[in-house]
Amino acid sequence: MAERVILRLAYKRVEPKGEVSVERKGLFGEESWRITEYNVALDSLIVQRPEGPDAYRYEGQSITIAPQPHKQFCRWHSGPLWERDEPWKRLYCVVESDSYCRQHKRSLRALYELCLSSNSEKTLPVCKKVDEAGRTNYTVYLTDAGAGRVKVGVTRSFRLLERLAEQAHNVATPLYTTDSIYEARRMELTISRKKLASQVKARRPVRVPLAEAASKLSSTAERIARELGISWEGRLIRVASPVSGYIFHSKPSKAPALEGVMVSIMGYWGGYIVAENDGRVYVVSTRDLVHRDSIIIPGLNP
Repeated sequence: MAERVILRLAYKRVEPKGEVSVERKGLFGEESWRITEYNVALDSLIVQRPEGPDAYRYEGQSITIAPQPHKQFCRWHSGPLWERDEPWKRLYCVVESDSYCRQHKRSLRALYELCLSSNSEKTLPVCKKVDEAGRTNYTVYLTDAGAGRVKVGVTRSFRLLERLAEQAHNVATPLYTTDSIYEARRMELTISRKKLASQVKARRPVRVPLAEAASKLSSTAERIARELGISWEGRLIRVASPVSGYIFHSKPSKAPALEGVMVSIMGYWGGYIVAENDGRVYVVSTRDLVHRDSIIIPGLNP
């Protein structure tokens, strides 16, 4: 029997693919870059029944978008902040909330998200509190999404590839690593304030030749390194997917327009699930679905 569940996470596998060399004629002759490539595949959907805290791993391909309204639930879960875990073993809060409920709004996980959520320095004291609670490595990274736009971001280093898989990009690079989220966040804000890169992602990503993206990203990283007095290793990477072309070329489908439609999942990339029904392809942002009782799936095992 089908049941309506809360979608918590599109759980991904990122695996090495190889290296590719790209070349381009520049002002001072021919330039070349080597880009390490990875593939991303949707492993499963992590879901939860509204009546209990346990998470489940749904590995099927068929889902139905549940009718509106979608109830929103607290984002807190029991997984560790400093290391990888198996998300289907988490416990999730069952309280309805548009972010974090009253009980969990001062939790470490909520503070971590708050630290990274603002485009101003007002949340830097919160970042210090996260550092006081524990340490892990954080990576400041850059991505190129085409149209001359370079974005700067911060993530836990062990999640770098997964984070890139969640953002539509042509090519990316790790810029700087530190064990302080305060230091990483302050660097991100400085880069944004100096207009060296943007904290805001492009509304619509634009696919450009890899050589063009590599040239733009490399020159931006080199300029940032000079201005901030840091060392950039020059490593270029990209996370690809067989369905990425749909994200670049298709207008995203709004979840309300898909209510009651059963679709077969084709893949994931850039923060979107790509699915098909009767020959028509839909591109759906996971932001419209996660932490909501937004999907209907075949019955879960107890």
